[in-house]
Amino acid sequence: MAKRTTHQQPFESLNTVGGLINNQLLVDMRELTLPHQSPEDYGLVKGLRINDEITRYWRIARAHWENFQ
Repeated sequence: MAKRTTHQQPFESLNTVGGLINNQLLVDMRELTLPHQSPEDYGLVKGLRINDEITRYWRIARAHWENFQ
């Protein structure tokens, strides 16, 4: 069984156990400070933000799912 740590988790919906993906990596992902996370890396038009595009495509996926059901 994996060892549980007692330190504060930075996310309400995630519980990290072990050391493969640490909390700082998750924080850096959220803050878009890791390499290859810029809008240019994804080929976005200048002025668009990654989070806006993620939200847009999430809404499209949900609409497709609702139509499928």
